Amino acid sequence: MKFLFTLIFAICCFTYSFGQVNANFDASPKQGCVPLVVNFTDSSSGTGSLTYLWDFGNGNTATIQTPSVNYVNPGVYTVTLIVSNGTSTDTEIKTGFITVYALPDANFAGVAPLSGCPPFNVMFNDSSIQGDGNISQWQWDFGDASPYSVSQNTSHTYSLIGNYTVSLQVTDEHGCKDDTTFQSYVNVANPPVIQFAADNTTFCSVPSSVNFTNNTTGTETITYLWSFGDGSDTTDANPTHTYTSPGTYDVSLTATDQYGCQSTLDSINCI
Repeated sequence: MKFLFTLIFAICCFTYSFGQVNANFDASPKQGCVPLVVNFTDSSSGTGSLTYLWDFGNGNTATIQTPSVNYVNPGVYTVTLIVSNGTSTDTEIKTGFITVYALPDANFAGVAPLSGCPPFNVMFNDSSIQGDGNISQWQWDFGDASPYSVSQNTSHTYSLIGNYTVSLQVTDEHGCKDDTTFQSYVNVANPPVIQFAADNTTFCSVPSSVNFTNNTTGTETITYLWSFGDGSDTTDANPTHTYTSPGTYDVSLTATDQYGCQSTLDSINCI
């Protein structure tokens, strides 16, 4: 009788030992910025052929031993692993195991005007929106190969003509980054080059009329201001002016383009 009891006890203990399974796992990384790829490592123990059922908390599951999962939405995720050998089953649940941070949203605005003549100074204001962490770093690229600025709000002086693309990258306390780029955001143009001539610069009697020819070059849209030296002026491009009193008159032409670039030339003495 004693032998039979010992035999039954040994069989039961052997069966229990053979069938026992302990589920466990780890992951790397456990936190990071969206999208976050997480590699899971099974550390379960048990005898026999083990099967696995993973639930990653984001609607995805897997049945392989060491899966990788891409978390594409920010949030805190609970991960579950069920391990079985056909005789015994164990479940490991790790609550809030994976944390995925939302990215900041980079944005900025330049203070008008954004077009002008060199040297042209532009103010830039950060208008980025934080994600799951406070924004702690800023990096401005002004598009002209100059050093980056790391201030939140900044200004930059452009010394050469051209169209400049401006970029801003922001980084938050979790290391999450975002950037935005505005193409051809700043335009720096040369001022107009003024040239003009008159058909009659010397006359012996008054009244006498002078025809002025405007040969100014520059951008497509230019406005003009002529000053004839006798207290009168005009905004005509190619004016005719009549002098009614004898004297010596200095004529000047000021040209202003659509970017606010301005040039003035004093050239002709009319007598």
